[in-house]
Parts: sequence; structure tokens; C-alpha cells
Amino acid sequence: MKTLLIPMTIFLLISVAFAQSPNEAWPSGSAADTYYTAEQQYKDSDKKLNMIYKKLLNASYANTTPEIAIRHLVEAQKTWIKFRDTTCAMEGELRGGWPTWKSAKEMICKSEMTIQRIKDLENLFFDCCQAPPPQQK
Repeated sequence: MKTLLIPMTIFLLISVAFAQSPNEAWPSGSAADTYYTAEQQYKDSDKKLNMIYKKLLNASYANTTPEIAIRHLVEAQKTWIKFRDTTCAMEGELRGGWPTWKSAKEMICKSEMTIQRIKDLENLFFDCCQAPPPQQK
């Protein structure tokens, strides 16, 4: 009986640990909690960014010179992604302090820059396609 008690106890402890969502396990305001929150915001923003980017690509086909418009849009987006990632890596390194905070600061930066890029592309879509951008807060 004792030989089963120890493995079962370990199993239960591991199960409880994995049952908690990551941000429940980390203290509010900690580097891990900050990173997790920023990562969730970044993932949501990245999905929205991809949606508006695809809308712009589709709208570019209606342009009088679609191949040029599309080429510029694709190149601009690739360049922006490289700029965002490089800028945020630098910010994480310079503003982060401890290694865990470096990755948290980098993720916050990526999230914020992605949100701003969404606004920029929505405005571009409005200018080129006459669809009003959503109300910005």
C-alpha cells in the first residue's frame, strides 16, 4: 500500500499543477505573468493583423496595377515584420534587466507594435478601398 501511496501523491500534485492556467500559477505583475498576458494579446493582435493584411491584398487586385501594388504591400509587410522583431529584441535587451524580464519586455513591444500596425493598415484600407476603419480607442 505504501508503495502506491507515494507515486499516487506525486501524480496528484503534478495533475493539480498542470490544471492551473499559467497566469494563475504566477504572481500578478511577475515577469512570467507579464509575458503570458502580453503573449496572449500579441497572438490575438497577430490574427487580426493577418486578417486586415489579407483584405488589403485582395483589395489590391482591384488596383489599376495590381502586381505593383501587391509587390509593394508584400515587401512593406516583410520589412515591417523584420523591423518590429529587431526593434523589440533591442528593447527587451535594453529595458528588460533580468533575462525573464527581457523576454517579457520584448513581447510587450511586439504586441504594442502589432496593434499599431493594425491601425495603420486599417487606415490604408480605408484610404484605398473606402471602408471606414473601426472606432479607435
